[in-house]
Amino acid sequence: MRFPVNLGFHRIIYHRLLLPGEKSYGDGDEFTGGPPKRPSWYTVILHIAIVALAVLFITVSTLYLQLLREGAPRPLLTCGKSVEEARRTGCSFDVLTKTWLPAACPRHYEQEFLQFPSTRNMTDWKYWSDAAATKEITDEEMALIAQFRPGPKPLWVSTMRMHLAHCAFGLMRRSVSMDAGERVDLAMAPLSHAKHCIEMLFDAAMLAPGIDEPLAQGGVIFGAC
Repeated sequence: MRFPVNLGFHRIIYHRLLLPGEKSYGDGDEFTGGPPKRPSWYTVILHIAIVALAVLFITVSTLYLQLLREGAPRPLLTCGKSVEEARRTGCSFDVLTKTWLPAACPRHYEQEFLQFPSTRNMTDWKYWSDAAATKEITDEEMALIAQFRPGPKPLWVSTMRMHLAHCAFGLMRRSVSMDAGERVDLAMAPLSHAKHCIEMLFDAAMLAPGIDEPLAQGGVIFGAC
């Protein structure tokens, strides 16, 4: 569309730039339109609402899928039935529980268990392959026992001190793993084993000297559960 402007002897014609889809007017055409219409507030609000609903839908869907994954039962990871198969699947021997465990199983407190004897002026934990404690075996040799001596009968013996330490560190591993939502190995997971260990620790504690002395201190609070 052209706009004629008279400036003295000269007549200058300006051409306005056309917007996409806008009709071009000739010299004889009558211009009846005004400036291009702007979107109404209703249209703007509608677009914002659509975008907000889309973002909300994506967020809720993502959280829902995450909850489904977290709530789904984890597949059981195993180490097979031989040392060769266990090693092939990435398992290794856990000295705290005396079991072969997959790499994904947490090993909390294994190192603390191994280092504990040094805090009591001991070299390390002692194990024997017979009840008479005549043939001492190492951790590496113990790891092979399951393959060469299968069955429910005892495969090794050790001291009661080692048994109590196994229970204490094992219960701590169980507690930390469950609190963090991690996997718990099948040696420590059963409630029956946890109860057994608690009873072992309790019985040993009741025989400790000085337990009747007024040394325990505590407070009183308003609790919750």
